[in-house]
Amino acid sequence: MSKEILNARLFEFGRDYPEVCEWWRARNHRYVEQDLLSKVGIMIEGETNKYCVGWLYMGDSAFAKFTWVVTNPNSPLMRRKEAIALLARKALGTAKALGARSVIASFSNKNLSKIFQDNGFSHVEQGVTNILARI
Repeated sequence: MSKEILNARLFEFGRDYPEVCEWWRARNHRYVEQDLLSKVGIMIEGETNKYCVGWLYMGDSAFAKFTWVVTNPNSPLMRRKEAIALLARKALGTAKALGARSVIASFSNKNLSKIFQDNGFSHVEQGVTNILARI
């Protein structure tokens, strides 16, 4: 049995958003409203499974943020790790292509952090609390 090939593509709201909301629900996370998500979402999928997605935010500088990473809880675990590694690399490549020189990502999940660190990101700080105001 051969492994399915993993590919990255842009997130398509009409096609992907309802399913990704289910991933958030399955993980007991509140879904993120569509209008809060960047137009630059990166989906990692194979021929038969979608594995993970994250969104890249660019502002008016060479700094970017990659966030809202979520994985498909029904995808095979070992392939999911490979997909997250590909997501990290694609996030950096996409950010660079869009003019960024630095990308920050933050995770409460240590496994996600480790995979991102193994694929181009560096540990910056611990004990940070991300806060959000809905206005």
